[in-house]
Amino acid sequence: MNTETQEMIWHKDGHSISLTLHRNEVVIKSVHCPSCEERKCRVGRFECIVKYFLETYGLDCNVGTCECASVLQLAWSALGDFEDPEGCQVWVIPVDDEAFAAWLITQAI
Repeated sequence: MNTETQEMIWHKDGHSISLTLHRNEVVIKSVHCPSCEERKCRVGRFECIVKYFLETYGLDCNVGTCECASVLQLAWSALGDFEDPEGCQVWVIPVDDEAFAAWLITQAI
């Protein structure tokens, strides 16, 4: 799939992560998917592409910052070939990220 012509769309649909602090490292304890029938995260062979990427790559697919909390609400975006985990990319951002929150106010998502 040609990713150059795709538009990056951010979804704020109820995904969240539970975090814990292990020594000096923030660790994902669990990923919550909103589990609704019309959810956009069920693509290709993935039941939830957001959960797959966070469980596989951890916070390396994070593009934002915010204060650490035990539960963070996330927005997410994905591009690429969703039939091939190596051919797609997912990004997550905390909804509380200051720049993202300001941009989100101007959007209808």
